Amino acid sequence: MKSQLSILFLFFCINSFAQPGSHGGYLSFKVYKDGKLINLPNKDWEVVPNNIILADSTKHTLVYALLGEKQKSDFYYIVPEPTPVGGKVDVDFHLDIIYQGDTMRIFPPSIQFQNIELDSIVFKKGIYKIPQHIYNLKEISKKGKVSYDKDPVPSIYGDWDLFTRETYKCYIEKTQDIDFESFYGRNYSDFQNDWRNWQYLYIQNTNSNYYFYENTIVKYIYGSREVTVYEVKDYSNTHHFYSGTPRVSTLFYKDNNVFAIINKGNNIRGIYKLHFIEENSKENLSYLEQKQVIEEYEAYIKMLETHYNQNAPYKESEKYRAKERFNEIMETFKN
Repeated sequence: MKSQLSILFLFFCINSFAQPGSHGGYLSFKVYKDGKLINLPNKDWEVVPNNIILADSTKHTLVYALLGEKQKSDFYYIVPEPTPVGGKVDVDFHLDIIYQGDTMRIFPPSIQFQNIELDSIVFKKGIYKIPQHIYNLKEISKKGKVSYDKDPVPSIYGDWDLFTRETYKCYIEKTQDIDFESFYGRNYSDFQNDWRNWQYLYIQNTNSNYYFYENTIVKYIYGSREVTVYEVKDYSNTHHFYSGTPRVSTLFYKDNNVFAIINKGNNIRGIYKLHFIEENSKENLSYLEQKQVIEEYEAYIKMLETHYNQNAPYKESEKYRAKERFNEIMETFKN
């Protein structure tokens, strides 16, 4: 029989739930050991969500309507307290699954605004991190759905060992600013679940394809059939000025380097050199942090010039303040 804690979570599911984009999402999952589904929780298993305020079903009768239709009886649900600005869940939210003193700690993508489903957790002691850009590709990694004889991403449906590693990064370095770029066809959501339908760049001298979708690049080498997934991102997570999430609209190859036209939103776009970083990389890219500050400062000034022509006093005041802040930041790179 399921314990009271399991009944409590399932009670959340039976009641009503508002649209996840407005009030928050939830995490649903199943755990397996030795090929058998574990009925959670029980006297041998414990589930401990951390850095989250759980929803109180007595106060949010209408908040659970969505689960009334989407609830799956064999899943375990964790629902954060819903608010108009998303669920009350911290950025370092994680889940501990404890069995006979061993802990499997899972850092899933954020459930603040979205529903996350992990339907095949194979219990194994350790710490596992599932980045958003890998979770987005989960349909690709289903059992039996392989491409060129190999799964293109770590599979959330089976072996989780790859989730113990640092996610491979593709850091970007802006080389030229542009005003507009074109978008076409296949780089949109209808095709996100089949990476071979993505746009790609083929490089003959390395006999490899670079498939791309939004901020994800999948590199496939024909000779070895090696597949590597990269997250396209800024070097630093600290943004002092104006920025957004990088999204690749096209790739090209020049002088033994891969370049991309990238749109970050907020009218930030340009040509970027790509730096593909794997485990134990010894390449020193610390200079990219300073270049990133310069890029974001210039983008902020460009935004002020574009959008505040009718409010010259405000524009000039903001430009002055931004310049002072920029100079302060640049001084820190001299130390």
